[in-house]
Amino acid sequence: MTVVITAPRWEWRTFAPELEGWRAMPERASQAAFASTETYILSEFSPHVVKVLHGGIEVSALGARSSEGLDIWIPELSAAFPIDKQTLDRVFHALGLLPLLYTVEATPLDAFMHLVREERSLHLATVQRLRWPVQRARCQGEFVELLLNGVSFDSLSFSDASSARVRDAVHSTGFDVAANTNYPEVLKQMLDIPALEEAAAGP
Repeated sequence: MTVVITAPRWEWRTFAPELEGWRAMPERASQAAFASTETYILSEFSPHVVKVLHGGIEVSALGARSSEGLDIWIPELSAAFPIDKQTLDRVFHALGLLPLLYTVEATPLDAFMHLVREERSLHLATVQRLRWPVQRARCQGEFVELLLNGVSFDSLSFSDASSARVRDAVHSTGFDVAANTNYPEVLKQMLDIPALEEAAAGP
């Protein structure tokens, strides 16, 4: 079953080897972390989020980046494996690729991952995450401790339907709104995956 989600949200996010002071925040001491392991499918031809988690797949499209530097993300689908041909085609479209010449009506997770590994422009990044909810300036966010290939790093984000509320939350923390980035950008940098412009230019 595929669930289509259509509520866009503005987001600001930053990453660092360790975000000074945030590991000592009250929320981290008073709440249990939400733990998850997620595999991001990173495309040399797409900026969008495509990830596998909890036996399913999620796709969020990067709609735009505002003049201030905030991203607007549009959740496009959430589906449990096995996925049907229409969902498979939508996933590959989000990855910047043409539909596959693939006629199987239902694709289980292992077969899907095999298709991904066969495509040279796609790369896998499996990330372990510990997440704590935070709130600043009436805006919901999260502090995350991450582990990728034995390397630990932190992330802080704020997300809301209102870009002004996200901006106010970021300002309240002392961070620069223009310093915004996102998971695909940072994971590609960490794994030395070509940026969109480099991939389009070719060797």
